[in-house]
Amino acid sequence: MSNDNKDPLEKFKELFKNKKYRDLEISLMNFLQENKDNKEALLLYSIVCRRLMKFAEAEKSLIKIIKLDPENPYFYSVYGELLFSTGLNDVAKNLYKKSLELNENFVLSLYGLGQVYEREKNYEEAVILLEKAVGLDNNFSDAKNLLASIYKKNKLYKKALNLFQESTDNLNLADQLECLYYLDDKDNFFRKLDFAINQSILSPKIASLSSHASIRYGEIDNYSFCKNPLGFVYKKNLLENNLLSKNLIDDLIVFTNKDSSIYREQKLLKNGKQTSGNLFLKDNESIQSLAVIIKNEINLYRKSFKESCDMINLFPKKFSINGWVIKIQNEGYLDSHIHENGWLSGSIYLDIPEVVAGEGDIMFSLHGNDYPIEDKKFPEMRLDLKTGDIVIFPSSLFHSTTPINQNSNRISIAFDLVPI
Repeated sequence: MSNDNKDPLEKFKELFKNKKYRDLEISLMNFLQENKDNKEALLLYSIVCRRLMKFAEAEKSLIKIIKLDPENPYFYSVYGELLFSTGLNDVAKNLYKKSLELNENFVLSLYGLGQVYEREKNYEEAVILLEKAVGLDNNFSDAKNLLASIYKKNKLYKKALNLFQESTDNLNLADQLECLYYLDDKDNFFRKLDFAINQSILSPKIASLSSHASIRYGEIDNYSFCKNPLGFVYKKNLLENNLLSKNLIDDLIVFTNKDSSIYREQKLLKNGKQTSGNLFLKDNESIQSLAVIIKNEINLYRKSFKESCDMINLFPKKFSINGWVIKIQNEGYLDSHIHENGWLSGSIYLDIPEVVAGEGDIMFSLHGNDYPIEDKKFPEMRLDLKTGDIVIFPSSLFHSTTPINQNSNRISIAFDLVPI
């Protein structure tokens, strides 16, 4: 059969699988002009619009599907997921509840509503829903991992560990190690860490745990992702080096102020907000120009470090750059964290207001996540920032910002290099 005779929906799925989202968007728009009530095409169109951060278009498509099929719990669940991703928790909650009215055992909506309650820190309700979802589908790994994460947040480490260990793969090995670390189960922690080393499992979170444990327990750090992450912090001012123009910065700031619907609250941000989705999927000339600059700087970063580590030596051959805007306002700051899904992380600073020395700095440390300190000293680094700076660092490195007390926005675009 020739490719021309192929079912158009199969073609669309192939484009989606290959992440050709813009081509898929155009193809679906053309298809829907003559097939306006095709629910499968409308659903795929909503999903691709969400990937391209066109949330209003995604919502319109889902509203239309629900009008065509108002008794289907799946479509309410997908709509709830969209709104949850943009921070509209209350509306998402109502959509998940409507889905569960239609089918009280619909596991996607049990999970989705559990996510909403987890974000609201209503852990009791979240646990009830997630335990039910896992009971109905014991292979629902997302629900199982979120449930285990809630146990961990509430310091029920043994309960969390047991659930994480039910996984048949090594995707949550870092979470298992973290539970063992909180439990101070040193023997099993290092036994599982040795397994990760022997299996060549590379993970920023495992790297963070290994570095921390080497100081806490006075052991040699044998995990080779990046043993000295503070030595791999890269900073450059792109404006002063004529690699980023003032006009491009102005255009980017205009873009960040254009659409308030793309922002959501983020638990790590105090008096701040960030965008949903991957900014670099936006069909915007300024954003795409910035993506080129970031990729060039990543190439320079790789050439800048002669010290050997797996992060450099085993650099991903295929990767995506995922980005998001962060705005921090008066007395705002970013709590300490790592980017466990990344390889390299960084930020470009578009607008840094004039501040008192020490305000709005970026802090790096080998300590974070309230790991046990036990009177040990953990290395730190502090960098002051100004407009036009780019900072790149290993995703395994804990980082935060100091509060900014000026009544103005501090605007940056953060990014992760994510292996594919």
